This record gives sequence, structure tokens and C-alpha cells, in this order.
Amino acid sequence: MALTGEQIRWLLIAAVFAVALSLCLFFGIKRRWKDVALTVLCASLATCFLTVSTFHSVSEYGSGSLAPAGEGDPVVTLEIDASGAGKGFLLPPVQVTLREGETVLELLLRVTEAKNLRIETSGGYVEGIGGLYEFDHGDQSGWIYAVNGASAGVSAADYLPKDGDVISWRYVTSYDGRGEAS
Repeated sequence: MALTGEQIRWLLIAAVFAVALSLCLFFGIKRRWKDVALTVLCASLATCFLTVSTFHSVSEYGSGSLAPAGEGDPVVTLEIDASGAGKGFLLPPVQVTLREGETVLELLLRVTEAKNLRIETSGGYVEGIGGLYEFDHGDQSGWIYAVNGASAGVSAADYLPKDGDVISWRYVTSYDGRGEAS
């Protein structure tokens, strides 16, 4: 049975208290009261940190949910493919409800947040997804996107997808300047 993030948190808190109690008993027997006070202070700080931290088990990581589409809601398919760097799909094709006026970049940011995938952008440009960044695999490597198999020709911050579109983000190691991986 895999532990949940909440169970992991409580186990860590219990471990902190067990160590702190052992140290307090040890220092108390030796009458080192300053060390007892320091141990209590450190254990309190560690407990505060653990209380406000978020923990995810392996099975919970990346399991964020996206609201299911309602009847008649526009839906697009989004995928994030890092095969160009030998990592396979960071996000296999998933259907996502499209919000009114949402751009490809806004959609990507919403989905990566829900799936706990780290993303870094600058303006409308995607610098990295899931720990894979531009230039990691050469001076022409980075992230490009296509809509329905073709380059959109505009920034992801400007493109408004339509119902039924398939949006593919791919990591490429070379780029021909026309929006295509070479």
C-alpha cells in the first residue's frame, strides 16, 4: 500500500518528535538545559515547516484533476511530448475543456498546474516544461507547438484554439526556422 502525502507528513512529524524526545531525555539526564531548550525550539520549527508543506506520494504526483467537459462545452486535446530528448510523453494526450477566450499558452499553464508539471515561460515563450529547458540538447533545442499537426505560425500567447483542436507541444533538438522540427 502506497502512502498518501498526508500520511507522509504525519510520519515526518512523528519522526521529528521521536528524535526531539530522545534528545531531550539524553540532555535532561546530563542536566544540559540549554541543549534541551534548543532541541525543543528546533523541533517546533521543523514541525511548523512540515505543517505548512505539501507532500505528494508518487501515485498522487501529477494526478491533479481537470473539470470534465459539460454538454456542448468546447474540448481540445493537449499533449506534451519530450521524446526528442528521450523522455517520452510528459503528458499523454488528454481532453480538456476550453475556456472562452483562452489562448494555447493559458491552456498549457492551466493544465501543467493541474498535473503538477513545472513550467517556465517568458512573455509568450515557453522556456521549459517538466525540468526540460531550451538549449538542454543543443543550441536549437526547445519547445514548439502545433495545432492539428501544423505549426500555428504565431505565439502560443496569441493563438485561440477551437473546439476539437489537437494541440501538441514537442521538445525538439533542431529547428528549421519555419516552425518545423528538422
